[in-house]
Formats: sequence, C-alpha cells, structure tokens
Amino acid sequence: MRRLKALREEIDRIDEQVLRLIARRMRIVEEIAEIKRDMGLSIVDEEREKTLLAKLKKRGEELGIRPEDVELIFRLIMLMSIRRQVIGH
Repeated sequence: MRRLKALREEIDRIDEQVLRLIARRMRIVEEIAEIKRDMGLSIVDEEREKTLLAKLKKRGEELGIRPEDVELIFRLIMLMSIRRQVIGH
C-alpha cells in the first residue's frame, strides 16, 4: 500500500508540473495572439498545426507514447490555444 501511495504522490507532482507548463504555454499564446493581431495574421495556421502534430507524434512514439494519444492531447492543447487567442484569458 505504501508503494501505491508513493506512486500516486509522484503522479500528483507530475500533474502539477503539467499544469504549470500548460499555464506557461497559454501566457506565450497570448503574446503570439497580440503579434498576430498587430500583423493582421490569421489566428489559425493549419500548416503549422500539421507540422507540429507530425513532429510531436514522432517524438511521442520515441518516448513510448502512441501517436494517436499524442495527437489527441495536442489537438486539445491547440484548441485551448486558439480559444485563448480568440477570446483571451
């Protein structure tokens, strides 16, 4: 039982790190949105998304994560990013 508790505590620490990284990413996304607005660029860049997903899926696979799981996670993160750029914080 101690081992289970220790592993769950480790997952909790990792989850905290993941949340902090997502928050950091969203702050950067807000800066990108401002630059895009100033330059008159579209919020959505389908070519960038396609390239990024391919790179992330490849890297995820190298790390032992199924490519479809990587895509699922990062499509959600990209949707959050687009939403943040459109409606703000």
